[in-house]
Amino acid sequence: MNKGVWMGKQAEKYGILVLGESHYGDRPEDLGKLGTDDTSGVVEWYLKGNGGHWRSFFIRIAESFGYSDDLRRDFYDKVYFGNYVDRLCGKSGDNTAAKIIACYRQEYNDQLFTYINEHEIRYLVCFSKRVYWNLPKKAKKASGETSKDYRAGEIKSGEKWRYNRIEMTTYRHSMEHPFTKVILKNDLTVYGIRHPSCQGGYVVSQVYDFLKLQDGIDCIMR
Repeated sequence: MNKGVWMGKQAEKYGILVLGESHYGDRPEDLGKLGTDDTSGVVEWYLKGNGGHWRSFFIRIAESFGYSDDLRRDFYDKVYFGNYVDRLCGKSGDNTAAKIIACYRQEYNDQLFTYINEHEIRYLVCFSKRVYWNLPKKAKKASGETSKDYRAGEIKSGEKWRYNRIEMTTYRHSMEHPFTKVILKNDLTVYGIRHPSCQGGYVVSQVYDFLKLQDGIDCIMR
């Protein structure tokens, strides 16, 4: 994870971590280098009303939970926010993030699960399918059956719904999972949502309609 995870004032109460993919480098020569900005500093910069090409990312996430931009602090005060990748990546269409994740998958998962244990997080909402797909694989149950991921369902309202799907899975506590050495202390429910800047489109209302029905997430929905 990138250093300096954002922790909202009420985040401990809800136990929800929102996870983005990475920070972005503006110069080609910076791609792949360790990021120098704390994620918490970037979030605070946004909350103060500052701009940047990344501003719409934070706005769309807040709106997906029902918070307009003028209520952005109300939302971010209720959650933890982090980025999975600690190195600078390119913008849409660049494959730098995929290459970095392939190299550091277990390291990032160890960091993520350690943070989740330390803060007793119960719900992880990934706004990046690439991050979701590179989380630890599911462990086998004691019976020998595999605990499988499953699709939470296609979002069927609005334009292009056929391509807008949300993934969902639960990691059980006290079990070993491939691609991490860290064992979770509590069950963890994870959602995989497309990146808000996805070229295939992102419809805030569709994501909102889904999230407001999810136990554990519904308590922070507006």
